[in-house]
Amino acid sequence: ENMNSWLKFSNLCRQTYKPKLAQTTLINLLTDELIGSFKEGSFKPSMLLTAKDAPREVVCAYFEHMWGVGDKAEAFSLMSEYVSKMQAISNPAHLSLKSKGYLTLGKWQQQLQKDCSSNEHKRTVILQNLQLATQFDPGSHEAWHAWALFNQKIAE
Repeated sequence: ENMNSWLKFSNLCRQTYKPKLAQTTLINLLTDELIGSFKEGSFKPSMLLTAKDAPREVVCAYFEHMWGVGDKAEAFSLMSEYVSKMQAISNPAHLSLKSKGYLTLGKWQQQLQKDCSSNEHKRTVILQNLQLATQFDPGSHEAWHAWALFNQKIAE
């Protein structure tokens, strides 16, 4: 099965207000152990942080799903921890996923901290995440655009 197609389908489900279908689609892309815990009702999103064989793209998509359905604080916390763990992975195939993770964190931080113009630390953290997104995938127009927009916002 084509995982990317299922990830897009899940995203469409979430955008069309079908969060249960989106969640079920994502869960079915995970390992048998995680699928079993979901069916038993013992699944916790934090289990994704330690799941060895769970596809990284699916883990990130699950955190994005959580954000989309309103679990913003937990999604941000889990994504931060997961992206930190991905730092240790040196596989070049995962560079664009690392970039996407940092880009997502930068965007989410801006939404969580609406007024970061007066807080130097918050601005620095957001800028670092956006900068890392551009470094891990220099060809990402989305990362460069977000980085430029944030720099403009700071300058104003």
